[in-house]
Amino acid sequence: MPDPRATGRYSDGVTAAQRAVTLSVEGDGLILATDTGPLTRWPCAAIRLRDGAQQTARAGVAVLIHEAEQVRLTALTDLDALRPFLPQLTAPTSKQRQERRATVRWLGGIVAGLAALYFLLPPLAAWGAALIPLSWQAHLGDETETAIVKALAQKPMPPAACADTQDTPVLARVAEALATAADLPAPPQIRVYPVALPNAFALPGNRIILTRGLLKRLQTPEQVLAVLAHEAAHLAHADPLAAVIQHMGWSLAAQTLFGIGTVASLAEIMPILAYHRDIERRADRDGARYLLALGRAPTLLGEALQRLPETEMAFVPQWFSTHPDTAERVAALAELPKPGLATIGFTYSPADVTALRKACGV
Repeated sequence: MPDPRATGRYSDGVTAAQRAVTLSVEGDGLILATDTGPLTRWPCAAIRLRDGAQQTARAGVAVLIHEAEQVRLTALTDLDALRPFLPQLTAPTSKQRQERRATVRWLGGIVAGLAALYFLLPPLAAWGAALIPLSWQAHLGDETETAIVKALAQKPMPPAACADTQDTPVLARVAEALATAADLPAPPQIRVYPVALPNAFALPGNRIILTRGLLKRLQTPEQVLAVLAHEAAHLAHADPLAAVIQHMGWSLAAQTLFGIGTVASLAEIMPILAYHRDIERRADRDGARYLLALGRAPTLLGEALQRLPETEMAFVPQWFSTHPDTAERVAALAELPKPGLATIGFTYSPADVTALRKACGV
């Protein structure tokens, strides 16, 4: 095969000057020459195509490189003539290989960091949440409650609560009884909102919110009490605050690694409050224990669960969207001890129930 020849513009990579050159293959080297004679010799095995084959074809411009030097060929046909003699033309350069290795190490670091977050963040968040005093949680609780109610009501402004522990005596007594049963630092704030979706949330700042839809769906006040006992169990373990801390940790990691945040608004905390299944099982057990202390049967919580099918709460990840299977939970609650003598007194009258239902339009 005759030695091919090509033409192009040569740059030494040091100065901005370019020179017209001819290129020819002699043995295992590519000779670049000007009108006055040979300029430099590149080993054929060390020559690379600067932009890769696909980019070169799209641009219609071929640039050969050797270390800091480069030559821009006059036509792509020149590249076709030289290609059989340049065995490493499209192989990565040493710099590109270094960059790829650095990328692999970077990605490996990210994967390792995310794995560490996945396994270590939950226990750290739970530990940290238990140390944060209620007074520090007040603002976060306010913001979270407002955002959740707005999202549930699907309105730009959240509706006002129709009942709460401040002006509804039966809710105040429930809060006091559950605080004693769950050993909470203070009676939780309980508010009911005029929202149609059946829902309940425990929130940072020792608060619980219910919806009018939940009051309508549950058949008896005792079932509502069971739901409140379950939510009180979440408060006892600081689950809402721990969930928010976890989410903030993931958001910070995303911001640090990728320059993006993962939370557009506090309304997105709702999916965060759909707890892990083991946490829900624990809240079931503890809630059942509180009910026994109040002289009520744990099966009340099972009855409430059966009245709140997940399929009818698909608007957001709700109270038990990531919870264990309902049938499993009901069966587990049925195996718990039967109620005996109450150790914590809690009573209410039909008039109390009527007043609450009337205040919320049930």
